[in-house]
Amino acid sequence: MRETYLKKETMSNRGQTYDAIRKLLATLDDPFTRFLEPSRLAALRRGTAGSVTGVGLEITYDGAAGSDIVVLTPTPGGPADRAGVRAGDVIVSIDGTSTEGLSLYDASDLLQGEANSQVAVTLQHISFLSRGALLMAVFTLPSLTAA
Repeated sequence: MRETYLKKETMSNRGQTYDAIRKLLATLDDPFTRFLEPSRLAALRRGTAGSVTGVGLEITYDGAAGSDIVVLTPTPGGPADRAGVRAGDVIVSIDGTSTEGLSLYDASDLLQGEANSQVAVTLQHISFLSRGALLMAVFTLPSLTAA
């Protein structure tokens, strides 16, 4: 299947090759299988290395609509936690960029940056809209523990 599919695709440059790989993986119809370009893989590795510089949010897509980016949990003691961001808050925009149609990877990139830099975040709480600036900080990710 792989050879047959890939022979049909034009792969004259890196972008076309990446697109061909994405199309091939899409045929698997598996929501957990995706292709990560080297820059995305590097970002994923940074995010799982034990410490990160950012606002301290774990994000996901809204389970109901599947399109809103929502806070899964703020990192305890992180900048977002100290600012009162709560699980379930919808992230409407980051630094003026609407999150509509934004991938989780892109949103995560926008929520990370240099220590002591700021990022403007607009959140939709259950009953009100909140705008504010969050200060980036270096923090250690909590270790997993058995319950």
